[in-house]
Amino acid sequence: RRPARVAACELKHSSQPPSPMWPHRNVPLGLLSNFLSTTAGSIGIARDAYVLLLPEGVGTATNVGLMEGMSGVVNLLTSFAAGVATDRCGRSPVLRLAAAACVLQASVTCLAVLYLPSRSGP
Repeated sequence: RRPARVAACELKHSSQPPSPMWPHRNVPLGLLSNFLSTTAGSIGIARDAYVLLLPEGVGTATNVGLMEGMSGVVNLLTSFAAGVATDRCGRSPVLRLAAAACVLQASVTCLAVLYLPSRSGP
């Protein structure tokens, strides 16, 4: 028979470690960022359609292509800057700033598409 002291020690070490907290505090933030990014992408498609509806000479497929190309270059440069900022400041502040910027961009685009006067009419 084992001494009680040894049995208690074995029970203490054989218990399972506590499960990690789920969701992790950054999971809701990441989900919000993903939702906002997807929403901004959808608004980008509406923006392309809006440009195509502009009068002849302005609303052309070439102008939509140029606009999308410039958007891609800006995204590439922003990704490098975000990587440096993440290394220096951490992920959480950068994700919060990105989510705020996404909300701002989506809001400005919605206002521009919905409330600027149309130039297609006489």
